[in-house]
Amino acid sequence: MNDDTESLIFTAITHAVNGDDRGATTILREIGERSDSAHMYGVCCAIAAMGAGVLVGLHGPREDGEFWRLTDLKPGALDVSGPAHTFALRFLVAHANDDADMTWALYQAAEDASDLEYVESVQELLATVACLVRGALDSDEARG
Repeated sequence: MNDDTESLIFTAITHAVNGDDRGATTILREIGERSDSAHMYGVCCAIAAMGAGVLVGLHGPREDGEFWRLTDLKPGALDVSGPAHTFALRFLVAHANDDADMTWALYQAAEDASDLEYVESVQELLATVACLVRGALDSDEARG
């Protein structure tokens, strides 16, 4: 991934954190239009890496043998949240756990879905990470 793409990803996340969904979507579209599948997988990994960094910042690093996991507080909630949201959460957790096989499998499944579901999945990953960043910023402000 080149520096221009990394800068665009950071800018898209910044837009999303600031509530500018249109700006974030425009940048993601720009990246997508000039990317092949492998490059977009790298984009998703870069977005997830920022989210994983936020998780570590909020909760501390994993110890040996520990892993990040999803827990449904309401049984079945993840199943009804929609494929894009499910992709975003699972991709983020797999990336945070350094599970490249799982991130690749999840990405392939999203890419093999309809064009709309694929786009929604990448957008939801960005939105999920932006939500984590906002939460971390709010937490920092609350602590003073």
